[in-house]
Amino acid sequence: MTWEDSKATTISVVDPIDGVFVKLGSATVFNVSVTDQFGNAVASTKLQPSVSGANNAAGTNTYAAVTTDANGLATFTLTDAAAVADDTDTVSFASIANTSATAGSRTITYKTTLPVVSTMSSYYSQTFIAATAGTITLAMPSAGISDTASGVSLVIARNLSKSLAANADSATNDMVAVRVRSLTSAGVAAKGAAITLTAPTGGWVLNASGLPASSRTVAADTDGDAFFSILATATGSLTFTVTSGTASSTFKLNVADQSNAAARTVALSGAATGSANGAGIPMTASVKDRYGNGVANVNLIVTASGVGSFMGGSTSQSFTTDANGTYTFLATSTVA
Repeated sequence: MTWEDSKATTISVVDPIDGVFVKLGSATVFNVSVTDQFGNAVASTKLQPSVSGANNAAGTNTYAAVTTDANGLATFTLTDAAAVADDTDTVSFASIANTSATAGSRTITYKTTLPVVSTMSSYYSQTFIAATAGTITLAMPSAGISDTASGVSLVIARNLSKSLAANADSATNDMVAVRVRSLTSAGVAAKGAAITLTAPTGGWVLNASGLPASSRTVAADTDGDAFFSILATATGSLTFTVTSGTASSTFKLNVADQSNAAARTVALSGAATGSANGAGIPMTASVKDRYGNGVANVNLIVTASGVGSFMGGSTSQSFTTDANGTYTFLATSTVA
């Protein structure tokens, strides 16, 4: 085994997002993330910014180093002093401590007028990773995405701590690709507009690292399209929200209740004490899947031992969990 100390390995520009347009003459704040070879954030490491393009045409400008905070994030601000429409700047960040680290960069385009989204239309595909208009063509149903009357199935066997960016799952389940087409009031593509997809509780959208996140912002492309990959860890009707400026739209992902094959944990709750030969003490058995959702129609065998019994005197009974994945019975004892 070779033991290594943590070192800055990968530098990524988190914001501004790739392809988004920037207001002419404005100041742009770049947020930069640094991780080590193990994927952990690197704090207190210095990055050297460099700029090529409109605001450093001669290549002679130099910039002070920036330092990452406790979360491995650093900020750098560039002001568009050139103020020429459609000009670009490419800002790069290199590690000072580790010159072999993968540098991060972002190119921004300056616009006199930024695109303003007026209307949004959403489409979906059951191929989880899809990023072309030709592969995401199904119009979003007003009642929500449902492959069966009860909704889509929930995927249990997947690793949510690893990147899902290469997962091309195409089964009819909760892993869905979404395309949002944004147009201006003139009916043309809102190219360069920032489009944000926000997931509800129990719903997720993949972030730039391919991991489940509560929201993600991307730029509309030449056709006005923004692409996302969504999934769920909860059942029920989940409402996702898309926004850009004052424009917004929503769509639903309907996730069916789990089958009893998804049951993973059983728990028993109730009072720890009661009166012997007294009234029955309510006890609730609950069955959940890996995400903590209740699982219905699970057959349970419950037994009492020692001086314990069920109301009526029996010591063994069978139950089936209800729609919430629970069943409540009465327990008692003949001896204090």
